[in-house]
Amino acid sequence: MPITVILYRTGMKRELFKYLTMTAVVWLLINLPVMATTPTGWWHFYKLNLDRNSDWGSLWYSLVIFGVDVKHLNNIASIALLALLAGLVIYLLEISYVPSLSEVSFVVLASVICIGKVYSPQYVLWLAPLAIIAIREKVHLPVFWVWQGSEVLYHLAIWQHLALVTGLKFGVTNEAYAIATVVRIAATFLLVASFARTSLRTPPDTPNSRGKLADFLFGTASSYP
Repeated sequence: MPITVILYRTGMKRELFKYLTMTAVVWLLINLPVMATTPTGWWHFYKLNLDRNSDWGSLWYSLVIFGVDVKHLNNIASIALLALLAGLVIYLLEISYVPSLSEVSFVVLASVICIGKVYSPQYVLWLAPLAIIAIREKVHLPVFWVWQGSEVLYHLAIWQHLALVTGLKFGVTNEAYAIATVVRIAATFLLVASFARTSLRTPPDTPNSRGKLADFLFGTASSYP
């Protein structure tokens, strides 16, 4: 998605077609042999993620700890993901300049991870380099360190929580672990919002002759005769 958006925004239609074609070809070359020989094994990972319940580190798992029973979680999570991706596409098409690959990648990946049904501590290793490369202004630095602090807090909380639930006499309670999870998610979205706020306020590099996508999607009928 990030590369697709950048190529589209820069008008590189031929490169976009080549990129999508090569991506599809490489994906098929890697996956098709496994799909043909062991389809059940190939589908297992996808089925696990589609059908799994709320798991460690997710917002949904925290809601369960707080006593909120989310019915039809898999359907709700899928709808939330589609709505989030739609919102991200509108945002990336609305900002006045062509964003960097690191900025788009961080915003998309961080947002998707935050609404996922599981969060592993190593995910921050994917996000941190993207965030560092994407930072263009000093205004992002305080928020970046708040986010990193929340990741340290969560890293301590998850292992101490696992210590408690595996039978040891010390550790972090369910409620404290859920709070640490929510703090991490909120701090991540805060950094995403910081990038988005700066992007929406950046003057355009070139005049926008195509108009705003939001005006097309949500405009009133006043423009019609």
